[in-house]
Amino acid sequence: MLQALARSIRDAGWDGVGFPPEGTAPSTPVEGELVAHYDAILGPTYVFVYADGRVISGGGIGNTNGTTREQRLTPEGVELVRSGAVEPRDFLLSSTLAPAGAWEDLDSKPYVPSGYAVCFYQESGDANPGTMNGGYEYPSRVLSFFPARAQDILRGKDHTYGNPRNNGLECSEVTTDEARALDDILRGVKVEDAEGDVIFVEVNTLLPHGEWVNTAG
Repeated sequence: MLQALARSIRDAGWDGVGFPPEGTAPSTPVEGELVAHYDAILGPTYVFVYADGRVISGGGIGNTNGTTREQRLTPEGVELVRSGAVEPRDFLLSSTLAPAGAWEDLDSKPYVPSGYAVCFYQESGDANPGTMNGGYEYPSRVLSFFPARAQDILRGKDHTYGNPRNNGLECSEVTTDEARALDDILRGVKVEDAEGDVIFVEVNTLLPHGEWVNTAG
């Protein structure tokens, strides 16, 4: 399994760290029906299984750089998950826990998202409801403190997410190209509100069912 993971990452030309290179095709289909999932809540360990066969996961054996990766099941493999014969968390231990015929593509490769959720955090903030940890702010409350070019990208992109980690959390949803542009604009820039409190930016990987996992930083 470790050899297959290393081979697939090398062949892809991208190791899954940071943003995918320009021109990299996103995982398809862009939207996916979630069949089952496992989310450890604490720590970046998760598995999402989709009706189209994709198994998108983070953490587990062989994932040494903490990236989000993708494999693909056959329709028969998806039914094994639907029936409960194979649990999503089993994929974190070994792909061999599913019968060999259940895999359309056993090799693992970096998952390429179609976009990102940009969330805003302040140590003094508590305005955005639904978060477990507090400190997240509505985009509309902090947008005016960002450079004008960043405001142009983020304006009108508000979106509310509801996965178990951040039920009801409101962030900004951007494309991969927009996320790259934000990275260029904000690199080395310290953003503060009117009281001088720092506004931290999280760029999180969007998944096919419309939620996100915290992987980008």
